[in-house]
Amino acid sequence: MNKIILQFAFMILLLQFVYPLQMLEPVMSDIRTGGEIEVGVLAPGEYFLLSFFLEEKDKYDVITTDGYGSNYITFDNIQKTGESIFTVARISENASGNQKIKIILKNNETGLEDYIYLNADIESNVISTFVLPYEKNTEFGIVKNIKIKLLNKSITTKKIVVSSDLPDVWFDTKNGKLEKIKTIFLQPAGSTEVTYSFVPKAIGEKEITLYIYTVVDETQLSSIRPDILKTTNYERNEEKIDIYVVKSMSAVYGSNLYNFPTFGLNSIPVYFFNNIIRIITEK
Repeated sequence: MNKIILQFAFMILLLQFVYPLQMLEPVMSDIRTGGEIEVGVLAPGEYFLLSFFLEEKDKYDVITTDGYGSNYITFDNIQKTGESIFTVARISENASGNQKIKIILKNNETGLEDYIYLNADIESNVISTFVLPYEKNTEFGIVKNIKIKLLNKSITTKKIVVSSDLPDVWFDTKNGKLEKIKTIFLQPAGSTEVTYSFVPKAIGEKEITLYIYTVVDETQLSSIRPDILKTTNYERNEEKIDIYVVKSMSAVYGSNLYNFPTFGLNSIPVYFFNNIIRIITEK
């Protein structure tokens, strides 16, 4: 029995020696001193939480990097709890490519030091967007749905806003108002489809610009200082779509409610009669 207990204790000590560090964020993993860990894709200017488990309360009090790493990463607001040390890490705005960044944990008082390497792919456009196939011809006053595919290559959750250059009246329906501005949370390395809806209020050809951009997630603000947010890069994509609102009697009269011409009351019958003739002759 004593032999078994000694073997078990030896294994515990051995594991602590082989894996002296435990990363909690952005990837949960046990890692050897000097070892490498793949963190995935990050964007220039992007921030993320970097944290480690502390077996001893006062083991480390600083998270830093070396001279090479300082070209690619900075740290802000280093804090400790009873069980961990963490900081807000930020990728430099001019960083790019596949980088091996040294992360150093040390205790300034005792001189104790450990280090690991973060392997990161730093890319400018971590949010990809494209419009799924749709029917160009549509009807006046009928809700039009456009589906947009969103992909997030980053290791961080993204708060994404979808909007457009359409006037507010294009979002009015008999049952209420549609969302002109839609907000979506996209998980790390995740994808989703978003349906953007509006109600055509004019006839003929119409080019529409969809705006898709990232914003700060307010739930993360407690760990981030305001001055960091002022320099954070936000991605902004634009997608163009073309629709053709088919002409009809109800479409012509309905569009006049939103684009009514200026004329005297006695000329209204003439205006409507001319429009009827124009519709008939154009078909």
